Amino acid sequence: MLVARPPWQGRILFRSRDVDETQAFFDPTGLRFDPIGSYRTLDVRFDVELLSGIYVAFVHFGAAAVVRAAWETAYSVKLPVQGRFEAACHEVVSCAMGQGVVLTPRRENTLRSETGATRLSIALTRDAMTQHLTALLGTVPNVPLEFAAALNMREGHGRSLARFARIAIAELERPDTILREPITARSFREFVTTALLLHQPHNYSERLQRLERPAAPRDVKRAIDYIEANLGAAIGLPEIVAASAVPGRTLIQHFRDFKGTSPMRYLRAARFEKVREALNRAEPEESITHTSSYRNSNLRRHCHSCRGSAARGTPAAPDNALRLAHWARCGQESDGGRRGRGDEEQLAYGHRHPRQQRPHGHAPQAGQHPVWVDSRR
Repeated sequence: MLVARPPWQGRILFRSRDVDETQAFFDPTGLRFDPIGSYRTLDVRFDVELLSGIYVAFVHFGAAAVVRAAWETAYSVKLPVQGRFEAACHEVVSCAMGQGVVLTPRRENTLRSETGATRLSIALTRDAMTQHLTALLGTVPNVPLEFAAALNMREGHGRSLARFARIAIAELERPDTILREPITARSFREFVTTALLLHQPHNYSERLQRLERPAAPRDVKRAIDYIEANLGAAIGLPEIVAASAVPGRTLIQHFRDFKGTSPMRYLRAARFEKVREALNRAEPEESITHTSSYRNSNLRRHCHSCRGSAARGTPAAPDNALRLAHWARCGQESDGGRRGRGDEEQLAYGHRHPRQQRPHGHAPQAGQHPVWVDSRR
């Protein structure tokens, strides 16, 4: 018999040593119970409680038994406490200490327990799980959610679920537990649901992982906005740090975490990109200085660096803007490796690097790429 959901409400405590009584109890719930072998060790203990869309149960049969579950709209997590059991769903999972199983709703899931096996069970309605998945995806799932069956209880989310399931069972033994309060019960349900959706592999895991990439902090956004608005100005790390409104070390770390680079490397890359765009738009006969619409000496120096690189290169000097843009990229790569991580951190704290202390107006020698200049001068 296929049922929409177990009919239990509130707390149910069932005890029996009789096969017929046990089968009569389980049949209306969509669970078919059949003992294996001798009935003499049959000692059924089934404690279950409904908590705001989540069922928490303690299951012990005493005798070896097989249970066939026909729950159309319930996801369940089975966690062994003692002994072994085998779960047969879309795959077969042997469960013992350290290995549990997550069952997806289907026509039938089968659990075969050995003598003396005990387990904890957490069941979540399909409606609650689908609603939570929809909230995480931002759209309604187009196919039913299906979890991978095996659950590692020795680490990660499997270990956490097992620990909290034991706490929940112990708490429900107390008449004054706050776990029965609607807000607390809902929070517990959302904890279990979130743990499964974000950490247990399923057919929507890849989509959720793509959505998990965090947005850059506001300080990084403020710094980028400032950089993009001042590409033609003589700005450096102190000005960028001031615009970000956070300490220099914090900004540098956030740039590395969310952009994979440093603020000054980002600035140089943005400047070269602007030069490349200008060169691509230029006519072949235009001079490099005329090509750059920025009247700032730094950008003109970038343009001349590109021209110098082109003149010294193995291939013939480029005679059009597109090839010159390529040399701009080469110049960026060459310049980008001249300064290490420590330079920016020293500048972030107001220290001048020895390479910054050259006389004002000193120009690089012919045939050299210009190294970066302290913009505070």
